[in-house]
Amino acid sequence: MKKRTSLVCFLIFTLCVFYTAIPNAVFGQEEEASLAEQVQAEYSDLLQREDIQAVLPQVLEGLKSDQIQDILSANPAIIDTVVATPSILLTVAPDIDPQFITLLEEDEDLQALLSDPLVQSVLADVDAIDELAMLLVAGPTEPEPTEPEPTEPEPTE
Repeated sequence: MKKRTSLVCFLIFTLCVFYTAIPNAVFGQEEEASLAEQVQAEYSDLLQREDIQAVLPQVLEGLKSDQIQDILSANPAIIDTVVATPSILLTVAPDIDPQFITLLEEDEDLQALLSDPLVQSVLADVDAIDELAMLLVAGPTEPEPTEPEPTEPEPTE
């Protein structure tokens, strides 16, 4: 009985090793999109708006500062407080563009974006911020158009 249990354990261990060693593509699974890719896909129209593009690079750069990241890494939901009271940003980042604070006070779409926990997770990670900035510079990706399959004309009698 002990040998059989050992054999079963060994087989399970071997299967686990092979499963993790072989890329997901072999098993027909797609790699999950990164947080930044998910945010870009969900909010690309909003993030590409001209008024937001005017302030976004400065805001993303400011979010990467050590002081801000220390605050966000402790509690990414602190962004909800900023959304509710945008003027609080002036205490943390006195050189922030006033246009961003005005946008944050008046734009419900921007408030919804910043209230999304997925976005908050991206903003609390410097690497994810860099990836999002890179994705936004590249612009939205359009799926490649596919040509319709030619259809054969039906025979006429």
